[in-house]
Amino acid sequence: MRAPSEQQALQQIPRHLAHLLGLAPNHAKIRRQMGGAINADAVVGLGGFTFIVQWTGSGTIARVSDAARKALEQASTAGKRAIPVVAVPFMGPAGRERCEELNVGWLDLSGNARLVAPGLRVQMEGQPNRYKSPGRPATAFASKSSRIARWSGPLTASRPPATRTFNTDVDA
Repeated sequence: MRAPSEQQALQQIPRHLAHLLGLAPNHAKIRRQMGGAINADAVVGLGGFTFIVQWTGSGTIARVSDAARKALEQASTAGKRAIPVVAVPFMGPAGRERCEELNVGWLDLSGNARLVAPGLRVQMEGQPNRYKSPGRPATAFASKSSRIARWSGPLTASRPPATRTFNTDVDA
């Protein structure tokens, strides 16, 4: 499955937060801006909590670190009760550790999350990556064998390549 666009993700995040808190999705109050959190991707009020959400389309450590710092900065300007959250399609172990080091909550659209604040503790892990992209084929003989490097040697119009041509071109 392909990872959602930022707009699609920001529509899904309030539903995921509501599900994690055991509330109906229609309880979520979504605001793009709140107080000083002008640059937040989303501000979600839910269950008496205010989540300052920073979306990043990748769970790499660099992107997560950058998003976590932005979320922290935006939450500090929004008020003491604002909870900074980094949201990604799938959060890997390194990104999880980085968010924990920075005391930033996180959630991914695959169903995993860790949200810790006064009066709130949610931790859900173990869901597989729904947005895993296909990698290289398992063997060189897989259906996408075009990835095999081929060398045809020097070709001329007058003669096709031959084993003898290859042997004579090599310096011994």
